[in-house]
Amino acid sequence: MIVNDIKSFERELQSNRVIIIGGTNKNDIVLSLKKAYKFYEENGYDIRILDFENTSIDEIKNAIFTSTFFVTAKLVHVKNFNIIKARTEEEKINIDKGIIKELVELIRIVDSDTVLLFTTDGQIDLSNQVSKIVSEIGCLAHFVITKQDLPSFVEKLVNKEYKKAGRAEINYFLESINYSTQEVYNELNKLIDYTLDEPKITLQHIDDIVTKTLESNIFKMVDSIGKKEAHTALSILNTLINQKESELKILGMIIRQFRLLYLMKIIDERHKGMGEDEILRNLSLDGKKRFIIKNLRIQHQKFNRDEIIKNINLCLETDFSIKSGKLQDSKLALELLILNICK
Repeated sequence: MIVNDIKSFERELQSNRVIIIGGTNKNDIVLSLKKAYKFYEENGYDIRILDFENTSIDEIKNAIFTSTFFVTAKLVHVKNFNIIKARTEEEKINIDKGIIKELVELIRIVDSDTVLLFTTDGQIDLSNQVSKIVSEIGCLAHFVITKQDLPSFVEKLVNKEYKKAGRAEINYFLESINYSTQEVYNELNKLIDYTLDEPKITLQHIDDIVTKTLESNIFKMVDSIGKKEAHTALSILNTLINQKESELKILGMIIRQFRLLYLMKIIDERHKGMGEDEILRNLSLDGKKRFIIKNLRIQHQKFNRDEIIKNINLCLETDFSIKSGKLQDSKLALELLILNICK
């Protein structure tokens, strides 16, 4: 059984011997763990806690199959169970298949008087063999925050700290971190600490403290170019270079942004009834990037089609000049590019 809400998780606690708790919603993860501990403590379970990163399979087996005097029922909590976290295909190759096999076999033979609880902080790979077996014979609680849920989720966290943030500020914050469910907690905590006793979070606060993703910085840079604000665009360029982003990577992202603007302009001019899913396919973006459609529509209004084509060609010329050695100072090459586009 896979559950994604606290109420369903509480119901499953009473009947499952193997449980996984994980996901991107840290609040629900903490709350579910508290409820699990309360339930098992009230029912007289002996609680044993192991850290998977510093524990062998034999130690987990020992905790499961060794009873204590007077207490037979026990909860074995294996925390930092990161072997089931979502990974790239390349990272999956490095996972020890032997450990996975041992864990699957162990899960199948857990005693009826034992509850085995695994917890991890992060997106769970539901295709992992451990995740699969637990979802089949136990309870897998996967507490995730969807992109669509993020605005209201951020608003709740802000209100919880007795602060206010308008819809514009929340959207700007989320765009700054590229709607990352992994970064939302860290960056929001930084923002709340930074504002201290100030009751309202402003756009300036976000600019001051939030670490923006490369993608959001490139969007802002191109937006500044569209407004002919060379000073602002150059300032963003310096920020990216100071963050150790390579000049060629920055240039590649600028080219990508102008290409997306061109495609979005063509779609809006010739295919006004096109649905979002089809737009994403035409832009070669995955379904998690829906918010980009709105941003592209706003931004491409700052350029006509000829300007976008001219800017792409200027970018490609700069790319050739850097790679051929004609312009050896790649930072200077990018600065000249921005100035030329902003003329």
